[in-house]
Amino acid sequence: MKKSIVILVVGLALAGCAGNGPFDGNRCGNTANTIGGAVIGGLGGALAGAQFGAGSGNLAMTALGTAAGAYAGAAAGSSLDRGNCAAAERGQ
Repeated sequence: MKKSIVILVVGLALAGCAGNGPFDGNRCGNTANTIGGAVIGGLGGALAGAQFGAGSGNLAMTALGTAAGAYAGAAAGSSLDRGNCAAAERGQ
């Protein structure tokens, strides 16, 4: 149970890092896919990382899996957001 709570908290904390600032490359303001991708990727990465290591190594692998999954999920979501933004600018 403790591990599940840690995984959830770390995933949500990393998802909070995805923002809509002036330097994130998304001008139309839609970051729903980026944030959703970070959350889903972080949770999936945490679950995958939790399968490796023992003791404190398990926690380290869970953290690494969470970070890698959140990064990959945010990148995929950001790509979808850019596509949606481009379509909106074209009026489609």
